[in-house]
Amino acid sequence: MSARKDIQDGRVTGNLTKKFGLIYTCNCGWIDLGHLNPENVRPEIGAANLWKHINGEGPAVLKSQCKHWFAPDDCKIDPYYRFRNGTTGFFVRYRQDNKLWKFSPGAERTYIVQHALGKTEKERVAFDIFSEVSIAFEKFQESASIREILTQSGFSQEDLVSNLIGFYIGIGKLDRSSILKKCHPVSAETAFAIWDRDGAVGKNKNREWKPQLAKDVVAVTDKACEVECLNASKKFPDELKTIRPALAGRWHVSVHSEEYPTVILPTWNNN
Repeated sequence: MSARKDIQDGRVTGNLTKKFGLIYTCNCGWIDLGHLNPENVRPEIGAANLWKHINGEGPAVLKSQCKHWFAPDDCKIDPYYRFRNGTTGFFVRYRQDNKLWKFSPGAERTYIVQHALGKTEKERVAFDIFSEVSIAFEKFQESASIREILTQSGFSQEDLVSNLIGFYIGIGKLDRSSILKKCHPVSAETAFAIWDRDGAVGKNKNREWKPQLAKDVVAVTDKACEVECLNASKKFPDELKTIRPALAGRWHVSVHSEEYPTVILPTWNNN
């Protein structure tokens, strides 16, 4: 979750390349610049790695690797897990967490993705996996906030929208500079004014994949009274609406078992 001190001047081009900071944009609302970075050294983290694994199409999953689904006799008839159309699948593991927390608790899921999907189908599968784990992670953070372990985390106003933009960048659909330009960043003065009027992004929860735009974007400074969004569309860019999530069960399935946990969370003390 971002704090007021993290606000950057969005009109300074150099700030938009940073891997940290918070900006306000006329068309995309609040954006966490750190969430826009899809790269990560950990192979199970980041939209770019998720996309790499889906395109890499690993080895076919054996029924013996999904013992909770199949009886021994099934494995003798056909050793491979197959989708309804007879195609084999491969494992994809995806995770979101915060390495700054002790033990890096977060949300993680493992999926079987069908082999030989087309590019559009892979994009839809990737988005469904990405969005499902993102929501699980935000729910975890919200749960932690309720227990006063963290402050105002979970579905912070900028989280899902920033994640969405980072996803499109990670799969190569959009480049960072072009989409931020379309979002129309504003100055630090305007961003501070919006924050002070509307409150912290962590207090204004957003559970949707679209922004909450400020009603008032006026910034009064010693030099002028400025409204930077007058020439902006105040409309979420269409480029961020082109991928629909795939329906689970058709091209991919989530694996639920002790070997492949649905969500990994720390054990909370309820006392």
